[in-house]
Amino acid sequence: MINSNETVADMETVELEPLREDKKKIFEDILEYFETHQRGYIKVPTGWGKTFLSKHIMKKYYDEGKIVLFLVSKNNPLLSQTYYDRKKNRPLFPNSALLSSENKAGRKELAATLKSFGQEKSKGFVLFASLQTVLGKQSSEIKELILEFADLAIVDEIHNFINNRGNDFLNELGTKILGMTATPFQGVVGNVKFVDEIAGDMREIYAKTLPECILDEELAPLKYTIAESSEDIFEIFDFEKGLDELDKQDLFLDCSTADKLKKVIRRTQLAKDVYDSMVKQRSAKTLVFCAPVRKRVYGAGALGEKINAFHAKLTASVFNGEISAPELEQDPDPVLPADFENYTPEGEFRDAAFMTSELPKDEQSALLAAFREIGKPPMFSAP
Repeated sequence: MINSNETVADMETVELEPLREDKKKIFEDILEYFETHQRGYIKVPTGWGKTFLSKHIMKKYYDEGKIVLFLVSKNNPLLSQTYYDRKKNRPLFPNSALLSSENKAGRKELAATLKSFGQEKSKGFVLFASLQTVLGKQSSEIKELILEFADLAIVDEIHNFINNRGNDFLNELGTKILGMTATPFQGVVGNVKFVDEIAGDMREIYAKTLPECILDEELAPLKYTIAESSEDIFEIFDFEKGLDELDKQDLFLDCSTADKLKKVIRRTQLAKDVYDSMVKQRSAKTLVFCAPVRKRVYGAGALGEKINAFHAKLTASVFNGEISAPELEQDPDPVLPADFENYTPEGEFRDAAFMTSELPKDEQSALLAAFREIGKPPMFSAP
């Protein structure tokens, strides 16, 4: 999707809410950093306002007639939310384009636009793109134009670019790179990789911890509950085998036997119990983050076939009351339903729904739209 208008008047219509005084200082520090450096990143908690700050940086370069790349990996919702000004129902930057798996059309036109803006250097342009689409064969010309003309690349969730194709692409870029992350590392104990490893000159520009942000009232006040559980950490990990065992298990759930499946269901039921006691009375929208499952799931799936995003689907069923841990405890050979549904028989979303990459794009969009609407199911979603 391309939005390009070359009049100076329209270039000046990019409107952003002003930065707070503390963030103005960070904004200025970042600009000063890039006067003498090529790569750097900021590390702050989710909800701090990284994307909002990046919009001000994009605008600074845009107003100077430069080309900016806003890049993410496998996060099309974030890409679209950053590209659009939802209040005005139009792109934030008049001269801009959105390139993702959901917006592949017009690549020749986009290439021509990039080339024109890159050669003229008189008007700013912002390309919002997913890494996977940029690296696709059909985007090879666009990739080369980015490498040639981009003045700044802002990479959200830059921890997803550690030691992979994204890392290689960033090292091809000869432009300034600003990374943003809340978790500047990947892996488990014994095999942790850090954002700094992306390149030798990648440096931390600014960092602030979660407690610091809460104390400075930059985030919502932290409220928590402690839930007692009979789960034994020694039943989950075999520490006698050393830290290498943690690396091998990689924190995936194992549902390959009846007992292991029951254990996962008990843990998920515990999450539902916390929700029922702490949240449900307020009918608040809730996200439940689920874990990947590596091995075949016992008692689920036709002929033992793999079920994608099994824990997300299982969690939705537990939260909807379709699967009960106490009942399964009495069953020595539990069998789960082979099919998981997001819809009621009437065609409405259920109270709990699962979000996975295998869902059709229109269903994903409908699910996100319904989740934003207060008082309308789904009340909680398991991604």
